[in-house]
Amino acid sequence: MLIAFLACSEIPSASSTKEDQSNLAAIEQSENDTHHTNSSEVDTQNDSAVMNEPAQPASEPSQPSVEPASEPTTEPASEPSQPSVEPAVEPATEPASEPASEPAQPAVEPATEPASEPTSEPAQPASEPAVEPASEPASEPPPTVGYNLCGIGSLEPRPSGTLSDPISPSYLPLVDEGNTSSSTQSLWNSYDCAPTTDESGPEILYYFNAPSSGTFRAKLTDSTGVDIDIHLLQNPVETNGVVQGCIARGHEEIEVSGLSAGDYWVSADSWVNSSGSSFDGEYRLSFEWISEDQWNEIELTDGVLWKRMYYSNSYGGNQTINLIEIDFSYGHDLQPHNHGGCQTIDSAMNSIGAFAGINGGFFSSGCAGLDLLKADGVLHTTNTLHSSQGNSYQQRSLGWNTPTGFQWSWIDQQVDWSGVSNAIGGYPSLVTSGTVSAEIYPGQQVWSSTDWTDNPRTAIGTKADGTFMMVSVDGRTARGVGMTTTELGQLMADLGAVDALNLDGGGSTGMVVQDCWLNHVVSYPSDNSTPDHYGLRSVADGLYIKQ
Repeated sequence: MLIAFLACSEIPSASSTKEDQSNLAAIEQSENDTHHTNSSEVDTQNDSAVMNEPAQPASEPSQPSVEPASEPTTEPASEPSQPSVEPAVEPATEPASEPASEPAQPAVEPATEPASEPTSEPAQPASEPAVEPASEPASEPPPTVGYNLCGIGSLEPRPSGTLSDPISPSYLPLVDEGNTSSSTQSLWNSYDCAPTTDESGPEILYYFNAPSSGTFRAKLTDSTGVDIDIHLLQNPVETNGVVQGCIARGHEEIEVSGLSAGDYWVSADSWVNSSGSSFDGEYRLSFEWISEDQWNEIELTDGVLWKRMYYSNSYGGNQTINLIEIDFSYGHDLQPHNHGGCQTIDSAMNSIGAFAGINGGFFSSGCAGLDLLKADGVLHTTNTLHSSQGNSYQQRSLGWNTPTGFQWSWIDQQVDWSGVSNAIGGYPSLVTSGTVSAEIYPGQQVWSSTDWTDNPRTAIGTKADGTFMMVSVDGRTARGVGMTTTELGQLMADLGAVDALNLDGGGSTGMVVQDCWLNHVVSYPSDNSTPDHYGLRSVADGLYIKQ
């Protein structure tokens, strides 16, 4: 959020008048976007969409049979088939000894699917080998990591994307860069959810397991002269090129709510025009599965975890929380960065070679920072949020020489913090030595209406073991209502913070993670008043993680 000087007046002291307190509200009204070019109020209405990531599956999901259809379907469904909780199973003529590692293919006759086939981890052997010591417990197999540009899945080889070798991420969101021109498969020519649309060009197939009910969202971009469509399917059955089991189709986007747990397929298929020309080629695809009240956790690299939670009703309403936890003993760098003007955090992240980040402190209408920002010994801005209004309140700030030695302190206005080489200031303080208290300065709780109303929020914090936390709370869209600063302080404490600080919020709130969405934005920023990943605001500075 930025601060418009002409709209601001003095921040009141503890003995200030009601008029002074009103002036402080004007300063913080930047969280309500009064400083922004478009100052109209955006929608904060809640809706019933189920939006959250599921937890990573514990094992390789069960998959449909590889047996092709033996006879044409005589009565195709007139409407898209509804999702089913159960995965497809083998037809009666399929041998029972097919290896579990065989890649998935569509079932022949979904109507014969029993309801008893499990989707969870296969049962362990009934007995341990005799040579196994009684005191030695059987070791669990390591988690399966499928190909995925988001996180450690990027280290895995990319499958071909065919029926026998689908791209099967073990966690979501998935991000992939594909090219249907190089696909070796062109079997699915049309889909029952759009039977008159010719999709007889080559396709690339994806397969995933959703362990709980939720909402599916997908976004695809393709090159000029290329037309790739997205299809979501469950228990697909192909007969003479027509695929039954299509739940939804989209040219660039799909969003479907109310889906049950189970196995799903995603097809990126090439459209063919009436002249028979196939518009196959390069594309980028991302899709996610969002469930209620479950943390979804992704290991980005050694010592760095990205977590997301959609709360159906917590901290004052429905909330989307993004959390990055960093263990700096692995040698990562925490980098404050002055943007040198207005810049979005995804652009800034790429420009400095970082792989994750959040927005930083408050700023004026000219994108001049109003909080302390110091990077690698260079002082870019000082704490002036209060002094610009004639007050001398200290501001809570975080400083460090190395990111394994964080220091929290109240720093005066318009001065350098000479004892550290890196620092960032904010307002208000949220947690101090384990005590939740949203404070303007030591001992004085916040009093403005902006602090006591729901808004998108950004915060940083440290745990007792030195783990660093970056948090974004979405608001003003269907993805979440946002929080008060007191609720934010409680959230930070609940997440394990013993010290925490609020940064700029409102339309400025955002979080980015390299290759974990098409534009790297994993929060739902509100500046476009739309519940998607495309509403980032340009801000004055940010805080980033580098290798």
